Amino acid sequence: MWNSIRMELYKIFRMRSFWVISIIMIGLVFMTTEFNCDDMKAARQEQSASEGNISGQEQSTSEGNVSGQQNKDGLQTSESKKKDQANLEIESANDNNATIFFGVSEDTSEMDAESVEVLDMFLLHLKSGILTMMALIFAIMFVMLDIKNGYIKNIGGQMEHRRHLVYAKWIAMAIYTVVFDLISLAVQSIAVYKTFHYIKWGDVTKYLPEILLGMALQYVFLILCMTIAMLIRSMAFSMTLGMCLIMGAAPVACMGISAVIKKLFDRSVDLQPYLLTTKMKTLQIDMTATEIRNVCLLVVGYFIVMSLINIIQIEKRDLV
Repeated sequence: MWNSIRMELYKIFRMRSFWVISIIMIGLVFMTTEFNCDDMKAARQEQSASEGNISGQEQSTSEGNVSGQQNKDGLQTSESKKKDQANLEIESANDNNATIFFGVSEDTSEMDAESVEVLDMFLLHLKSGILTMMALIFAIMFVMLDIKNGYIKNIGGQMEHRRHLVYAKWIAMAIYTVVFDLISLAVQSIAVYKTFHYIKWGDVTKYLPEILLGMALQYVFLILCMTIAMLIRSMAFSMTLGMCLIMGAAPVACMGISAVIKKLFDRSVDLQPYLLTTKMKTLQIDMTATEIRNVCLLVVGYFIVMSLINIIQIEKRDLV
């Protein structure tokens, strides 16, 4: 068992793709940090300009508002109702747009270029799926390498319990996820210093629970995609499917499934809360104990199901 783990780790850190993807990730972190800096500065300029325009308009129209206040008293109730209804429609439309959004994006609306924290930026990368996308490419290549070079066939025939191969691969992938994210965090600190010319880590106790949950969701998502790759034995299809899931294809599919169930059985079913990508994108600071528990249960549930599927298929399936 321990020899299998050592062999898996040896293969991970000896693969050229590990270093190539790490270099690409480094460049991507620097690039996205620059883009986020530009977005924050642009948003700040727009806010300053809008505040100046609003103050000017308030000063020029203050006398007219006082003289016409009595005529508007009778219309306040109806206008407020119309505004409330319009706001509800806008919020509903925004929710629908957020649900069907396809792609990878990072929201910096609540961040200020004068006080950017490294841990906050790192959590933003975890939530967006950029780091998961890079790790996914390596994970699929890693699991498909064993199938193509006959490693599982040769080693599996010599082991009393083939499930130890699954345990070793899962443990090795967990170590890889931690190492990959630590490298990303170190690079992120350098990128923040280079872009903003200062470095501020932030409160570790504030960000640590959400970062750990994000890493757990990232790890289980990699396990899910590796399981799909081992079942269908297709690198191209598995990698494409994983990319689509990260970019938001799963919520669209869930909407279709919910619509079919609603039409056939007249029951409303919401599957999106059970998606790993949905939980990853909705991570936020100061999560409640119930929210943290739900995420942990989802991670454990996915891990158990994926492990059972892999153990069954590697114990029963022909390794040729």
